Amino acid sequence: MVKEIQSPTQTDEVKFWMLRALNRLFAAKPAANPKFDDPAVESRCVQALLEFLARKWDGTASSPSEEVNGFRYARREAIRALSKTRLPFELEKKDMKDEVVRPTALALLRVVRNDGIVPTASILELSEQCEAFVGVCHFPAIGGYLPDYAAYHLGLFLVDFATAYGADPSGKALAWRGWAKG
Repeated sequence: MVKEIQSPTQTDEVKFWMLRALNRLFAAKPAANPKFDDPAVESRCVQALLEFLARKWDGTASSPSEEVNGFRYARREAIRALSKTRLPFELEKKDMKDEVVRPTALALLRVVRNDGIVPTASILELSEQCEAFVGVCHFPAIGGYLPDYAAYHLGLFLVDFATAYGADPSGKALAWRGWAKG
């Protein structure tokens, strides 16, 4: 799955199904998930998800909205998988110091805040941001993780969420209940 996700020649349609498979693999209970007995395999999977999430869309401003939304749909599957990785980051020893590698929580916070993702998460369709929000909320407070920083950005998103809800007078245009349950 990792090879297909990282392959520059593979189509986004195939990558979507590989992302969905990783999502389900991460969602499985650890006892029923023997593939991740090897931390190196799990690390490669997380790295592939982070790379997919950081990938810039290669479309143009004149690309059809269906194409843009298709990319967002696949990206949301990567966000869902990252949300289930269980750790906000991984540490590796480099030059006798611990160095943060694979910053899962930071990548998800960037989605929540719509910071540097191309194309940006749709303002009208908050599903990517809500998925990332829920994922950040599930990370444990381990040494080196700054939950206060995360809480600040999550709070800013809640303001954006409430503002978007207020701009939808019928309350029916978006899936507010489902997102709020998250």
